[in-house]
Amino acid sequence: MKLVCLNAWGGHELDPLLEFIKTHAPYTDLFCFQEVFNNSAGKVSDGEFRLNLLDELKQALPSFEPYYIPGQVGFAIDRSPVPYDLSFGSAIFAQTSLKPEFSHVVLLENNDSSDHPYHETKHLLNVKPALSGKPLTISTLHGLWVPNIGKTDTEERLIQSRRIREFLDAQPGEKILCGDLNLNPGTESLRMLEQGYRNLIADFDIQTTRSALYKRSDRFADYTLVTPGVQVRSFEVPDVPISDHLPMILEFDLAT
Repeated sequence: MKLVCLNAWGGHELDPLLEFIKTHAPYTDLFCFQEVFNNSAGKVSDGEFRLNLLDELKQALPSFEPYYIPGQVGFAIDRSPVPYDLSFGSAIFAQTSLKPEFSHVVLLENNDSSDHPYHETKHLLNVKPALSGKPLTISTLHGLWVPNIGKTDTEERLIQSRRIREFLDAQPGEKILCGDLNLNPGTESLRMLEQGYRNLIADFDIQTTRSALYKRSDRFADYTLVTPGVQVRSFEVPDVPISDHLPMILEFDLAT
């Protein structure tokens, strides 16, 4: 099976993003996306981001079933309020032949307090493909981002990781966790998720998960973690300018 995971940056680089997706679609079973806009007001763009990116992804992936969960509603990417229906969240697109079971887990509730550092509900999105006799849970996350704090440990990030583990540890079979976790290497929040899993970013000596379009100094945000029974055939993070993040591409089998 082949899995592609990418923070889509709200479709900021739409044309190369869609070209990349269409090129990989014939050979890919699942796409996991973060930072996907959706709206019912007919808005296409705010001049920088694609406000109907979910629909554009659906058009690019006609043989895939989309599963979308909004994290914040009524705000632009910079968390400023907008006067129309607009949501911003994560999505999994699965080949229809997989007939997956879909679920989502609320990790952190939205907090509307004006002095609170975030205004977004954090979800863990999960699919369980219909594979005969081989239970597999694939989960994706856009991890908590706190302005002016960076990707270090916080109490809420530790809670987020603990709740992820509580869910995954209760699932049978093998697991894959991927996404923009918004964590630095070496944090306790990441170590909690790594216990019993392979961190493919570390194992494959990936030097950065951020593209040249990202101008800050921190070079890691995205991770793919797998349990031992996931047999990795290949893993790569190609340097392509389709977002301010780089895509993670995993090809794998399950141990018999």
